[in-house]
Amino acid sequence: MTAPQTPPLRRRIVLTAVRTVKRWAPATVRRRLWDSEYAAGRWDFLDTSQDDLPNTLITKFADGGRILDLGCGTTQNLHLEAGGYALYHGVDISPDAIARARALGRPDSAYDVADVVSYPITGRYDLILLREVIYYLPLRAAARLVRRCGDSLTDGGVVAVIIWNTEMYGRTAAAARRCGLPIVDEFVHAPGAVTLLFGPPATR
Repeated sequence: MTAPQTPPLRRRIVLTAVRTVKRWAPATVRRRLWDSEYAAGRWDFLDTSQDDLPNTLITKFADGGRILDLGCGTTQNLHLEAGGYALYHGVDISPDAIARARALGRPDSAYDVADVVSYPITGRYDLILLREVIYYLPLRAAARLVRRCGDSLTDGGVVAVIIWNTEMYGRTAAAARRCGLPIVDEFVHAPGAVTLLFGPPATR
């Protein structure tokens, strides 16, 4: 990843329109849009990303444990070593992205095509990843999703919310902080980017 840059006006208008559809359109419309972007290669640059933060979080919080990756994409930028985790579970609204993820043939992995907003999380996880996901949701829905993830953590587990552009998505970060879960840690991992780590709720 590189530091976020302000795009030209015309591109900002297009991005705003697309972002609005991704936030507010029905799930079937959002699925088609995301799938068309993956099929067209819009997100291929992520597959070769040198960002090692997700892998660092996996090593720290889910070494030998269970990982849930909501809005996982193709997962090709994750370096998951066989035997280093008990389960990797990826969920994404795009069938194309999930097909590519399944094609990697990782052991101890499962994948679902689903809208993360309504996806029923079962079981408990040591690490739940929300990598550049919640700013595609309305603010209240973003906060509810983070809060709901907390109910599916193990006692020492964390929800990792990664936001790359706090200039553009500062309100989303603020909404996540107000979700009701305790903040275990918060740190800047790149210029303009923040990672928020939430623990399980104080009472279940």
